[in-house]
Amino acid sequence: MDWNRILSGLLAGAYLVIAFIAGGIAASLKMMIGIIMPLACIWFGDEMGQYRGTIRLQAMTCSTPGYLVRAGGWLILLLPIIIAIVMIMAGP
Repeated sequence: MDWNRILSGLLAGAYLVIAFIAGGIAASLKMMIGIIMPLACIWFGDEMGQYRGTIRLQAMTCSTPGYLVRAGGWLILLLPIIIAIVMIMAGP
């Protein structure tokens, strides 16, 4: 296990606990659906970066480096925290 998996797993767990406390099981299930893709990008960045084929109508003809896939996953996973910080700094 590397630090990416450990930290992202802890953050995802924290998101799920906060969602459960704030909104119950329905909110935690919605949060779980929302964090599946970023976690997959972080945990399996190399494998997901190697995918070639068609997604909807867009053809992917070359691979993406795994570190870029992981960085995108981290960005999406950290987005709620970033938005909260910006909103706090903006103030009323």
